[in-house]
Amino acid sequence: MSERFDVVVAGAGTAGAYVSYLLAKAGFKVALLESKSGNEIGVKTCGDGLGLHHVERLSRHLTPNPKVFQNKIEGVELISPDERTRLTIKGEGYVLDRFAWGKWLVEEAVNAGATLYEGHTATAPLLENGAVVGVKAVERRTGTAKEFRANVVIDSSGSAAVLRTKLIGWPISEPLHPEDVSHAYREIVYVEEPIENPQYIKIYLDMLVAPGGYWWVFPRSSSLLNVGLGI
Repeated sequence: MSERFDVVVAGAGTAGAYVSYLLAKAGFKVALLESKSGNEIGVKTCGDGLGLHHVERLSRHLTPNPKVFQNKIEGVELISPDERTRLTIKGEGYVLDRFAWGKWLVEEAVNAGATLYEGHTATAPLLENGAVVGVKAVERRTGTAKEFRANVVIDSSGSAAVLRTKLIGWPISEPLHPEDVSHAYREIVYVEEPIENPQYIKIYLDMLVAPGGYWWVFPRSSSLLNVGLGI
């Protein structure tokens, strides 16, 4: 099965959904491929923080849905391993409902005219005469192999880089160096005793808890927290 588009975007995360929105709004025929099913779109392990400058830049083209913003942030507290030393860095931003954020961006792309293929995993670039002319993909539910042909292909699959790493010999084909890859885990937790200064993100530098990285508290409110670590 083969379909024709102006642009194929692999990955419906923030970058993929946003570029799909911009291109579809400009009148291009866009296919947005996402390996997750519809109810999984928007799920991502991160601290869910977004700087005000990013929101302002996004707002030039798309009015953000206020429901995705959970808490207004005034800065970051960097906390030493013994928790005696704290460095406060000022900077405005928001803590997001990351799931709602992802859903909203994809919905905006679809409303602008992009075609979403949820549950479709991009597997390789489609090559002809040494040029990328589309994307090979598999529909997860049925196992059906498909081809999406396009004038332009955008790999927005994140660190997996499922398309560019298969362009052997191309300058962009090198995989990420292991030192540039981190692993993260987080939970959204409710605490009975409200935390102090919920307008500040907390970053704990602790080699025992998070060797080579840090653990964090991103307050959605004084009692609802995004707590996680990255190493």
